[in-house]
Amino acid sequence: MTRLVWAGTLKGMDPRRLAQAMTGLPADEREILFCASSLRWSVERIAGDFDLSSDVVKLRLHDALRRLLGPTASCPPGMP
Repeated sequence: MTRLVWAGTLKGMDPRRLAQAMTGLPADEREILFCASSLRWSVERIAGDFDLSSDVVKLRLHDALRRLLGPTASCPPGMP
């Protein structure tokens, strides 16, 4: 099972600030990020529930995190 590598990245954020920042995300990214970070769902589970491929889920998570953390946020090793 693939787990969201960056899930811990949002842990230290103030919940109110995170909720406010998430409102600026496109709905598809916001829903997927919520499932991954708050519900701790795997990429495979999100893909199944949203009828998407796991690659699309990973891309939307990546895009959502980039929007929240900014373009200069460092990626974990092996991530673009």
